[in-house]
Amino acid sequence: MEELIGLAYLKKNEIKDKTCDDSRPFAFISYSHDSHDSQIVRNVFMNLNAKGYNLWIDTANMPHDENAWTVSALKALLSKNCKFAFFFRSESSMIKETIAKELEKIKNLEHIGSIVTVDIWQKKGNTAEECAKDILNSCVFEHIATCDKICSIVSTANSAIRLAADAQNDVRRLVEAMEEELKLRGVMPQIADPPGPPDPPEPPDQPDPPEPPEPPGPEKRISLPDFFKKYKTGTFNKNTFQTVRLVGEGEYTKYTTGVYDSVYDVTWDFVMKLLAERGEDYIRFVNEQNSDSKNPVFITAEEHQKRKEAKSNINYRQISVPGLENYSMNRNYAPFAWVQNVLRKRMEELKMPLSVFTFEYTEDKKTGGITGTVKLNGQPEKETRKPGGKYNLTLYGTFYENLNLKQTLLMVFHQALDRHPDKLDLLLDKLPCLGENQPISPDAKPATFRQGETHDVNGRTISIGTSLGAPSVMSYIQRLMTLCEEPEDSCKVDCIDADNL
Repeated sequence: MEELIGLAYLKKNEIKDKTCDDSRPFAFISYSHDSHDSQIVRNVFMNLNAKGYNLWIDTANMPHDENAWTVSALKALLSKNCKFAFFFRSESSMIKETIAKELEKIKNLEHIGSIVTVDIWQKKGNTAEECAKDILNSCVFEHIATCDKICSIVSTANSAIRLAADAQNDVRRLVEAMEEELKLRGVMPQIADPPGPPDPPEPPDQPDPPEPPEPPGPEKRISLPDFFKKYKTGTFNKNTFQTVRLVGEGEYTKYTTGVYDSVYDVTWDFVMKLLAERGEDYIRFVNEQNSDSKNPVFITAEEHQKRKEAKSNINYRQISVPGLENYSMNRNYAPFAWVQNVLRKRMEELKMPLSVFTFEYTEDKKTGGITGTVKLNGQPEKETRKPGGKYNLTLYGTFYENLNLKQTLLMVFHQALDRHPDKLDLLLDKLPCLGENQPISPDAKPATFRQGETHDVNGRTISIGTSLGAPSVMSYIQRLMTLCEEPEDSCKVDCIDADNL
């Protein structure tokens, strides 16, 4: 059967009444019109659309004007609400020049955060590397050139969601994996509530009941079930609390964690308690429970080293439990995902009731500025939120005068890294302005690294990103000095140019 192309394909496969709403965040779908690919992509799209996800696909957004269909995809990509793209990688899509050009545009658009590859090979067990090798050996020059262009944009080593056909083409599992990527990047489902019964008549006015008293002490509490009702990926952020710990009740008291300033640390503490209690058997259990994950929860030290040498973009951290130091755990999660995809998942795997766990926290009432190690010479906190300005820095007893914001950050970080090479992995884990082998370039992603410098620490190349505002710079300096356990007077930053702030 002859393959339909262009407008003929779109008319034949049109999906009605499921157009993308470009007034809110959405993901773009790039795929081949090959019959194998089209069927899978259509099934995935219909499943995700039914769940309320906002997606752009050509067959649902086809203009009926013969002259307009060719530019409709470009218009979608130029929308600032296009957050990222799904590229369905297959034997067919790897040789399509139209897809190569589309991916090239996506890569060069700064507002699009990433290209997420979805492998849907026809050949069981195929990989991008093997597919590229087959295309090279086909000796079809135009296919080789197109494949090379696509591989230069989306490397064959790029981590991908993989269709479980390798599991009987289980589209359901593929949809679940894509949902995680959508939520992680801020494309949230939106389903209209069905109309309910008419409102009952309002009762006569009654005096308001008295407000319940605040619990004693500064700590507030929220049960885990209530936490998941209240917070979603888009509403949970680093300013939700100042400190937090997980508290277990009854037989689960033993899993109560220490008090931390991040849910990452709380989750890590909880999992370490499970590992200390259950040992290596628990590592095998978790990996078996999550065997369909694209990256294992736990890997060996040997595998961890291989990933470091290959400069993998998936981060792991060595386990600190005695006897299990030969393993590392996946730490490549956003803040909310640590609670949703790690803490909650570990509990559900062991059939622990969520209702017996509570977050105990102190609210973050800060509106800007910083406290503690780094001091801002009495300037009002609100002024530190604006860019620019000049600073005097006293660092380890040496005085530096009239520095700009970037110079201040680099001066502190260069010296602290030299003094504390033993804390490098901790600092990389805790400070988003540090990255290993992260290029400093105008189009760097994350954008933090579009300016900055690299610094050598024991043969490791560490990037220091400086594309930050004053509040972030001061916060990162304070966190750096705290993590390095420096005395309070070791670093002092004075704002000397308040008029320019």
